[in-house]
Amino acid sequence: SSEVCSSDLARRHQPIPPTLGPPHVDGAGYDKALIRRYIRRSIDRIGYCYDRELLAHPGIEGEVAIHFFIAPTGAVERASGTGFDAEVARCVADAIQAIAFPRPGDGVGVEVNYPFEFHATGR
Repeated sequence: SSEVCSSDLARRHQPIPPTLGPPHVDGAGYDKALIRRYIRRSIDRIGYCYDRELLAHPGIEGEVAIHFFIAPTGAVERASGTGFDAEVARCVADAIQAIAFPRPGDGVGVEVNYPFEFHATGR
């Protein structure tokens, strides 16, 4: 048969996990390594955002910048994203918003800007 099986398509466009850039944190005493560790715990969900759009739009790749605010409770109060694909940015922001971070020690919130690089392999 000349039809392309969806598993063949998936193999040809197998995405690699997103690359995490260095976070920029505005909040005294909140450790960047701690933020990275919590982000890594959700890396599968974050990667799914890209995987889903890659199947719909083969070949897309690039950077998404997520801006989020960790409240004094540790909850992410708001998150938004911009980048190469609006749907990927929205989905990643939603994934970040679901993360419960440790409470900031100084009792005030923390603003974070975090870049993610998404690339497909097998092109």
